[in-house]
Amino acid sequence: MWHKIQTVGTIREFIDTNAAIVPLAATKHEGVLTTLTHFLSNPTQALGDSAFNAINPFLEIAGIISYPVASIIMVVAGLMYIIGFREKCVSWMTKTTITYIIVQLLPLLLRTAINSIVAA
Repeated sequence: MWHKIQTVGTIREFIDTNAAIVPLAATKHEGVLTTLTHFLSNPTQALGDSAFNAINPFLEIAGIISYPVASIIMVVAGLMYIIGFREKCVSWMTKTTITYIIVQLLPLLLRTAINSIVAA
């Protein structure tokens, strides 16, 4: 069973038979036309989308950076708890947790706010 090799054809035959399945490459103006028709059909939604797309990279960077920063603050707060600064470290842990959650939810909150402004 394991030693039987069945040859089904060459690579050239496979490429030639599947050549019709591969879709043609889209024209480079297709993205521009799609954006233009979207803007003309619903300009307020298009402006909201463009505003969010302009801000989204900065939100992504903030979300990526927030994890190591929050981890460092939590480690320092844990060490402070061991040393004896209990009130201060509990405050740091609480603020760090709330800030981390807000930073992670910021793209969702901003998208919801933009959609509610556009819909109004």
